[in-house]
Amino acid sequence: MKRATIFVWALMVAMPVLAQTPDTPPAETKPVDPAVVQRELATQMGGPAAQAAEAVARAEKMFLADPARSATVLRGWLKALSDGGHHDLIEKFALNVILATPGDLPTVEACQAARVRAALGLNKPDLALSHAKGLFNVSSMTTTSASLLLLAECLNAKSPGEVEPVKKFRIEQINGARTENLTITTQPAGTGAVSGLPVATTQSAANSPTLQAIKIDGAAYEEAFKKLIGEDYASLTARGNLMLLADRVKDAREMFERAYGVGADANVVAATENLARVLKAEDGTIGRANAWVISLRPGGANVAKPVKAPKN
Repeated sequence: MKRATIFVWALMVAMPVLAQTPDTPPAETKPVDPAVVQRELATQMGGPAAQAAEAVARAEKMFLADPARSATVLRGWLKALSDGGHHDLIEKFALNVILATPGDLPTVEACQAARVRAALGLNKPDLALSHAKGLFNVSSMTTTSASLLLLAECLNAKSPGEVEPVKKFRIEQINGARTENLTITTQPAGTGAVSGLPVATTQSAANSPTLQAIKIDGAAYEEAFKKLIGEDYASLTARGNLMLLADRVKDAREMFERAYGVGADANVVAATENLARVLKAEDGTIGRANAWVISLRPGGANVAKPVKAPKN
């Protein structure tokens, strides 16, 4: 009986060893479909807080591993978090995505708009206004009108039931959208600076005291500034975008002017629009930005379209 027991024990020990011999083919692992994972994460983000937080952590890793692919589902993730009422998670997630891909303007805008909505959802109108100003600063000429509407919504949230703040802001934007008598002066060639840059206008543009009064805490972007040290077009543009979000408009102008000087022909449209975005952020209105864009169009340049002026 003792021999039989020893034999059974020896057989149990030997079995795992035999299973690991080279002659045994490894078990097949089924490839993971990223699209399936992305949908699963969206579902989890709309669930309870702990589940949503875990999904956000996974989504951040997924985004960093493949930003281009993940950007296509980013809006769906942000919507799922919003539908689930996880506004605090949106703020963290959207900011981290911005810091990871500051050169991708559509992604930056989508995330910044989500931060505005999240702040409104958390009943933090001052924070919402701050984020909305950053969105206006960084927004493309195509999306500027939408950013103005979001700013007006934040002003309403700040002063519910009061019509005067929004009315005042609207008048500022209408006056600031006028381009008559606004002629852009550009940097001439042979001055040591990059020629063609917008340097002045023949008449001061109407600015927006409402926007000038809104303050932005740019501390969240400081570490990202330090990491983006390249002098190529993409790095300079990424730094410029972050500086617009931080309301460091003077520094953003420097970045975009340098980018304009090193950009290849393929970047000429984006490079000129970068300068228009700076003019818009400097004034808080669209007049000079539109005048700059319009000044380039008679020469046949392929540039961004002017922002549609607010209606009276």
